[in-house]
Amino acid sequence: MEYQCSKRFYVGYSDVDSQDKCRLSRILDLCQNVATIHSDGLGYGTKGMMDRNLAWLVTSMKVRIIKYPIADREVECRTWSRGLKGVLAQRDYEILDTDGNILILADSQWALFDLKEQKLTRVTDEMQKAYDKLEKDVFEGEEKKHLRDNDVVEIEKEFEIGKRDIDTNHHLNNARYFDYILEVLPEDYEVHEFECAYKKQIKYKENIIVSYGDNYARIKNENGETCFVVKFN
Repeated sequence: MEYQCSKRFYVGYSDVDSQDKCRLSRILDLCQNVATIHSDGLGYGTKGMMDRNLAWLVTSMKVRIIKYPIADREVECRTWSRGLKGVLAQRDYEILDTDGNILILADSQWALFDLKEQKLTRVTDEMQKAYDKLEKDVFEGEEKKHLRDNDVVEIEKEFEIGKRDIDTNHHLNNARYFDYILEVLPEDYEVHEFECAYKKQIKYKENIIVSYGDNYARIKNENGETCFVVKFN
């Protein structure tokens, strides 16, 4: 099998934008949800991780949108583990339409976090055994570079993080970052591919500065520290 977990999701009216294209945050929701379903089947779902005082924190993603899902359609979201080592885990995704055509490809890197000690922690032997490694890279053969920010600012806005954005890890959910990024993208800006890096957690009631310039967007906290950067290709 070319994947380890698959789930069908319905893309509804509230999931799309004014152009009937699935919102970026919803695309990340689909990836996040199928990953959680996969992990839950292995004993490491939301409750299983919370019981162990552990959490997976996404550190980076690359997403390629071949064709946007639209409203009133089902999509199939597939995922698999590409291995766990040290404090990190790699996970890939495919999103397909009901005819089996690939709509979206994505890869991601996650870090294991100890919620009690508030620090990164190494993957256990138990977790290593639970997650089988599948040797399949959705971006195989493509050069991977460290994402750097050019810090060009053309548009900038300030926000306060609300309760609606906070997840069980008590920080801004990784998909919600893109709801804020959307607010600074130029009108009719169409995203086909992006790479992003999550550098620092953002908590409830934090004030953030969101900016865009020259195909880069970033989120900084009120101390001027970069919490998130995304490059649109």
